Amino acid sequence: MAEGIWKEEERNSPMSALFEQRDEQAQVVEPPAENDESVVLVDRALLQTAADPTEPDLFEESILLAPSAGVLYDNEMIIEAAFQYYRETGFPYPSQPVHVSMQQLNALAQTDTDSLLHTATGYAVANNYHRHRLLSTVKGKSSPYDSFQDDKRLHRALRLIFEQTGSLGTGYLSTFSLVSGTQACANFRPGFALWMYRRFAPVDGVVLDTSTGYGGRLVGFMASMCQRYIGFDPNTQTHEGNLRMV
Repeated sequence: MAEGIWKEEERNSPMSALFEQRDEQAQVVEPPAENDESVVLVDRALLQTAADPTEPDLFEESILLAPSAGVLYDNEMIIEAAFQYYRETGFPYPSQPVHVSMQQLNALAQTDTDSLLHTATGYAVANNYHRHRLLSTVKGKSSPYDSFQDDKRLHRALRLIFEQTGSLGTGYLSTFSLVSGTQACANFRPGFALWMYRRFAPVDGVVLDTSTGYGGRLVGFMASMCQRYIGFDPNTQTHEGNLRMV
């Protein structure tokens, strides 16, 4: 910082390191002319809100900082940081807590019949119990899990979602479905299953599902007025997942 900004006894303050780091990206300049828009006035009170309230007043005067380009980190830096995060934490299996699933089942049960044909409500309910769905492969395609292990494909998925949404979080990357050669095994939409139950099954009826799969029709049953669900599946992992779900 320029001489005279801080009191001598405050140079060893914990806040000094913060501002020394900031100096690498901004310079202190002389007060501008009245109509000069090339600098930004940073108010002393605003800066003080970032300080420890127990610290003495660090600012004897307002500070003039030359503006940066408007962002601290460019897109490539953010994508690379996200890439390192996912490499450290592993494959981001989609999941949600039980209370969220409960609300989605309520919403599905309250959906009018015509809207059930196209709704995706409740689709995520079974994800917690069927993580292996994202490891399964479609003929001639890579699973999302396999593509995640490929650095080039992971970078591509991160770039796509950043371009589409303007941000990168920590969850499952839906853009894996857009990465060349990748396809996830789909689940049956619970909404369409519920539409069939309302259309063909009586109240308190029995549903027979000879191939339960990843639980989409079971989720639809849970939101229905049917009384009993009988399901079979030769895949023991899938069968156990459905048992946990109910």
